[in-house]
Amino acid sequence: YRAHALGCVVNCIHPLRPRARKAKMRSQLNPDEVFYGFDVINVYTLDTEQLLSSQIPEVVLLALLSKYDKEQSERILRLIIEQLIKIVPDETELNKYLAQLTILSRLRNLETETYKILEDMPIMYDIEKDGLYLKGRAKERELIEAERVKEQELMIIKLIQRGLDKEEIADIMSVPIEFVQKVYEKNYDQ
Repeated sequence: YRAHALGCVVNCIHPLRPRARKAKMRSQLNPDEVFYGFDVINVYTLDTEQLLSSQIPEVVLLALLSKYDKEQSERILRLIIEQLIKIVPDETELNKYLAQLTILSRLRNLETETYKILEDMPIMYDIEKDGLYLKGRAKERELIEAERVKEQELMIIKLIQRGLDKEEIADIMSVPIEFVQKVYEKNYDQ
């Protein structure tokens, strides 16, 4: 941007229905709606206790990123969760804020503590819907499957070494003959 002195262009992509002719939204700002700058707030300088006492859930969540001693991490997490429970009556909304809390906790390396506290508290936060949890489970399944295939290959090699033919091995191992052939070629046809 700066190196080439280029301006900034904002585009809005709206998924219009096939029969719609024009989006029903404004595409221009009024002069009093235009802004030319913004303030930068260092969240680390904000008062933790003041953030915790807020009635606005997003502000309460910022308390996790404010300045406090590492030894206070668990206490701050508990206070955030307790305040969210007080000010967010809807369980669906509460779960949304708890999901945001887990994301923010990763920025302070407090994810493990956050999950532990959420498990201990009488609220319904489903960790099994968390994105990183799901990614980890998928990776675990991949590793288990790879290990299973490796064990099958080792067993097939042992059976080949004992003199069994490929059809017998496929039958004994309940695998396709093509799999046995691939293992054979990988280990003996070179």
